[in-house]
Amino acid sequence: KKVVKAMADAIKADPNTKYVITGYADKETGTDAYNAKLREARAQSVYKMLVKNGVNPDQLQVATSTEPLNKYNYVLDRAVTIALAK
Repeated sequence: KKVVKAMADAIKADPNTKYVITGYADKETGTDAYNAKLREARAQSVYKMLVKNGVNPDQLQVATSTEPLNKYNYVLDRAVTIALAK
């Protein structure tokens, strides 16, 4: 919760900046369909927590990725990232 609050505070500090919240899931477990739902659920969960902490929803975009975050350890792909929108 502390990390989400810190991210929310940082995002709110610059209301003109937009961010992409990307959900990931490892390819080593689960079906493609299951992992697609899991990626979306992870990203949506972070989105909801940020909005609950006062972030303007217009600053946020939710996305998913089938590309791995870490090619050496698939467990690390069970994650969400927040990045500046392009």
